[in-house]
Amino acid sequence: ATIGSTYSLTHNGNVISSFSVNNGNMSANVTLVPGLNTFEFTANNECGSITSSARVTLEQCNTPTVNITSPINGSAVTTNTVQVNASTNNVNGQNEISATVNNATVNGNFNSASGNYSFTANLNDGANTITVTVQNNCGSQTSVITVNKTIVPPADPMITICHIPPGNP
Repeated sequence: ATIGSTYSLTHNGNVISSFSVNNGNMSANVTLVPGLNTFEFTANNECGSITSSARVTLEQCNTPTVNITSPINGSAVTTNTVQVNASTNNVNGQNEISATVNNATVNGNFNSASGNYSFTANLNDGANTITVTVQNNCGSQTSVITVNKTIVPPADPMITICHIPPGNP
């Protein structure tokens, strides 16, 4: 800073009192608001003043979310497949969603209007891990459930005798 110089800084018309000037460089910690942020820096000395403006646009970035809504975590089924449904937020397209069943990638259907994602999961006997992950430029989130496919044992065979020949007690 030059001796006899004064400086002022505003952010969207509000005076910022905590800033520093060193070798012609101004520094301040300012919290940006979503949308347009306008800064004005003014330097004054005995020869006059000069004002410089800068504009910064902050685009709100929303981290995506996902929740597997069905089937319920820990549920037991006897079928070879289950319909998996997940709700998502802050997802722009199917390219931001991935799903696996027992670490094998599966393809699903994304409804951009509702944010719902669904697919059919082929199940192995026993515990099956189902994972849905959403990811965009702001971050990612994963929802994981386990579905247990129960093996139903066959019924004991039954023999029915319909006719007893004569002479057999």
